[in-house]
Amino acid sequence: MLLYVAAFVEARLVADCRVGIAARQLHTAYIDWADETGAPHLSLTRFGLLMPRTGIRRVAGRIVTYEARFK
Repeated sequence: MLLYVAAFVEARLVADCRVGIAARQLHTAYIDWADETGAPHLSLTRFGLLMPRTGIRRVAGRIVTYEARFK
C-alpha cells in the first residue's frame, strides 16, 4: 500500500514546511487520484499511517496537517 501513497505524493505533492494541508483534505485528494489511476482506496487511518513514511512531515494539533502543497 505504501507504493500507492508514494506514487500519489510523487504525482500530486511537493514537501513544503511553510504550508500545511489538513489530513482529511489530503485523504480526499488521494481518493480522487485513486479513482483516476485505479489505485485502491485506503481508509483515512491507513492513509495517515503511511503518509509519514513518504517523507512528508505530519504536524499534530487540533487538526492534523502535513507539510506539503499541491503541485
